[in-house]
Amino acid sequence: MATLKDIAERCNVSLGTVSRILNEDTTLKVTQSVRNAVLQTAQEVGYVPQRLRNQHRYTIAFTCAPIAKSGYEQAFFARLERLSAKFDVQLSYYTETQKFDGLIVLGDFAEEQLNGFSRNCTHLLLINSQQCEYKYDRIIMDYDNAEEQVLSYFLAKGIEDIGYFGGIHQEGDAVIGQRRLQYFKKLLQEHSVYQQRNFVIGTMDAMSGYFLVKTAKHIPRAMLISDCAFAEGALRGLKEIGSECEVVVYQDMESPVVPYEYPYATLQIFSDAVFHTAVKLLIERMSGERDTVFSITVPAKLIPKFEGETK
Repeated sequence: MATLKDIAERCNVSLGTVSRILNEDTTLKVTQSVRNAVLQTAQEVGYVPQRLRNQHRYTIAFTCAPIAKSGYEQAFFARLERLSAKFDVQLSYYTETQKFDGLIVLGDFAEEQLNGFSRNCTHLLLINSQQCEYKYDRIIMDYDNAEEQVLSYFLAKGIEDIGYFGGIHQEGDAVIGQRRLQYFKKLLQEHSVYQQRNFVIGTMDAMSGYFLVKTAKHIPRAMLISDCAFAEGALRGLKEIGSECEVVVYQDMESPVVPYEYPYATLQIFSDAVFHTAVKLLIERMSGERDTVFSITVPAKLIPKFEGETK
C-alpha cells in the first residue's frame, strides 16, 4: 500500500505538507501547483486517505518544538507511523483545525501552548519536556547517562587518551550539539583524562568530519563522534589514514550512512522502545485503563561495534 512518504518523495515536499493537503487542511499555505501535484500523485500511486479506510479506535497526532536540524521531525514521525501500525490508532501531524484523542509532543513548549493543545486533544504525552507539573505523561531521555556509558566503555578497554570530534549547529536561538559537548568534557575532567587537543569541533556535516580528521595533529585512541552526518566524513577520514581509534557515534534520530568500512559502536538515543512506549501510554489514558500520570526516564543504548556499510 502506498504511504505518505512515497507521495512526499515523489513531490519533493515534507510528510507534514502531504498529510495536511490530503486531510484538506485549508490553513496550509502552499501553491495550488503543489496541492495539485500531491493530489494527483496520491491518485496515481493508489493512496487511500485514512478517513476512507476502516476507522481506527483512536486518533493520535504528533507535533514538535522547532528543531533546526533538517529532517529530524520527519524522521521522528516516520518511526512513530511505522510502530503505531501495530496499534488500533490513526497517526497524523497536529493541526489546530482537527480534534484528536491524543497528542505526542516532542520538546519544550510553554504552558500556554500546552493548554492550547489540550483544547484539541483529550490526552497529551510529552517527550523531553521540562514541564515539571504532573499534568501529562512524560518520557525523558537520559542524555547524561548516555555519555557516561561512552566514557565507561572506553575506560573499560583501558583507554585514557579519549576525545570528542563533532559539530555544532546554530540557527537563530536553536543550538544543537553544545550540551553534549560540554557534558562529555566535564566527565573527562572529573576522571582526569581531559586533553584539550582531543576536542575537535566543526559543523554537523560530512565534509567537516572528513576535513577535521584528515588535518588533526593528533588522533586519540578513542573518540565520541557527535552526530551521524559528521560521522560519515570522519569515519572515511579515519579509514584513509589507517587509524585504529575506538569510535562511538552519537545517534540521536538519524542513522549513519558510512561510505567507507570502519568499525564503530553506536550510542542510540531514541530506540523503537521509546516510540512503542509513547503510543502505549497514550492508549492506556485514552481507554481509561489508567488515570495516574507517569513520568518515565529512558537510558540510551550503547550498541557494540559493527562494520559500517561499504557503498
